[in-house]
Amino acid sequence: MFCVYVPDTSYLVFPALILLSLGSVPLRIANMQIANYFPAQRSTIIALYSGGFSASASIFVFLKYGFDAGLTWEWLCAIMTILSLCILPVTLFLLPRWEISDLPVEPPASLSFRDGSSSEIAVISPSVFGSFTFLFDSPYKFPIIPNPKDEKGEVLNSKGDPWKAQLVGADTKKVPLMKTLLSPSFLLHQYWFGWMLVFTVIYAGTLNLWVARFTTDFTRGVWYTQLYGALQILCLAISPLAGYVMDRSLAEAAKEKDPLQRTLRSLRCGFGPMMATTLTEAGVQIAHFFNSESAVYVSIGFITVLRSLWVAVGTAYLRVRFPKEHFNRLLGVVSTVGAIMVLIQFPLFVWEARSPEDAFNVNIFETVLLGVSFLHPLLLLATPVQRYFLRLEGRNDI
Repeated sequence: MFCVYVPDTSYLVFPALILLSLGSVPLRIANMQIANYFPAQRSTIIALYSGGFSASASIFVFLKYGFDAGLTWEWLCAIMTILSLCILPVTLFLLPRWEISDLPVEPPASLSFRDGSSSEIAVISPSVFGSFTFLFDSPYKFPIIPNPKDEKGEVLNSKGDPWKAQLVGADTKKVPLMKTLLSPSFLLHQYWFGWMLVFTVIYAGTLNLWVARFTTDFTRGVWYTQLYGALQILCLAISPLAGYVMDRSLAEAAKEKDPLQRTLRSLRCGFGPMMATTLTEAGVQIAHFFNSESAVYVSIGFITVLRSLWVAVGTAYLRVRFPKEHFNRLLGVVSTVGAIMVLIQFPLFVWEARSPEDAFNVNIFETVLLGVSFLHPLLLLATPVQRYFLRLEGRNDI
């Protein structure tokens, strides 16, 4: 639709953007399953893909640079179309048809073989790729064992049971999705995630209003916007750092022998990245109170880090904190509710545009909402509160 866009067919922009949204968000959610191939680095992989999602905003800035350099609009659209089609071979021929099996970092101590025998193994990390099971980090050398499947396509062990059924100590008590959705932990996370999204959108939408308060040179606003967009490519490098920190914390928590303490330490793995993300937004909010060029530059630095972290941390925390079988649906819920929350940006934009005094009042209002979001990471350190939340959810471990 963008390729055939002309002034007389400007209405095509609206269905094109709708289709872009309908395709990009489910693609992001589906790609999070790739982290199941790397159970020990799951948060890092989730953060890496989230960073790619955040960095995608820079593509349009680079396209504008190409347009200014002489590339035609049709060529730019053709390049985007070709790049989008590059994902089809991976999707159709490399990835599983329905889902990527979710296996834990520490599988069973006893492993069954095709001939009916078994072997005791201290630590073994399996990953299922298509019809084969690869065994890593084992003290023994095992061949690649082709696994039989049932009529539903489930991989079976030597006894004819689904692979997942032989996981010793697997949590068989299922927590209802509605109980998770209504839990205080999820509601706090929904607010935190949603407000981070709202603020990043508000920042981009009101940047020109802010610049207009200290200069009449509209080209400065264009320069700030382009700089802000181009720097988003750094999300690819910054986002995985948050996931790496969470994976390291989870690995340390796994060494805890007491189940409850292990669970509580696992919960706290999100504190550092989440607090850093919230403090980064606070830096942007403070800069908003100063009408100067240096304050804008400082805010652009902070907002780049914020965009790198909030999607990565918010998504990885969902996988750590809540039942794994709820992850995809919870990610869909937080993304949808967050998108609805973004609607508040318009009345805030109108309020800020009225006068400098109203802009100050908007900043105060946003600061109060930011203060509420600090509750989420801070409560992760409150052990009695987290134990109470776990009891409400009917869970004893993660």
